[in-house]
Amino acid sequence: MKEWWLQLSKREKQSLVMGSVVLLGAMIYFLGWVPFSNKIDSLRQQLIHDQALLVWMRSTDAKLKAFANPSPQASLGNHSILGLIQTSIQKSELHKNVTQLRQLENASVQIFFHKVSFDLLMGWVIQICQQQHLIVKQITITPDDAMGVVSAELVLTR
Repeated sequence: MKEWWLQLSKREKQSLVMGSVVLLGAMIYFLGWVPFSNKIDSLRQQLIHDQALLVWMRSTDAKLKAFANPSPQASLGNHSILGLIQTSIQKSELHKNVTQLRQLENASVQIFFHKVSFDLLMGWVIQICQQQHLIVKQITITPDDAMGVVSAELVLTR
């Protein structure tokens, strides 16, 4: 190898040295810098995603805590639970699907729905539970032949 190097002309030696330097620089760039840079970009994107997730989780946590610990002003007062549910159903599109509504105990109401939209029913249940601080004590849902349509029995309580 030493003989071969000594036999090369000055111009060939310079070309080989320059080519080696360029090759070494390219290797350092493509095998070291590019993966490192890509990893940093990936970590930045992950950080942005995780920060957005944290903001969402904190807001959801606050909503859940507010739902779990209702304020004293949000009590039902002198209104009966049956009256509140009847009023709420009459204001919604569900009134035509209610087959039976009855008071079970002083603080529980049983409602039977027939051929009602599942999405509409669940939206109403969530809304009344949040607004009136009611609890779903029991729910039985039976799918109908039509897509998204169900029959349901629901017991709400204070």
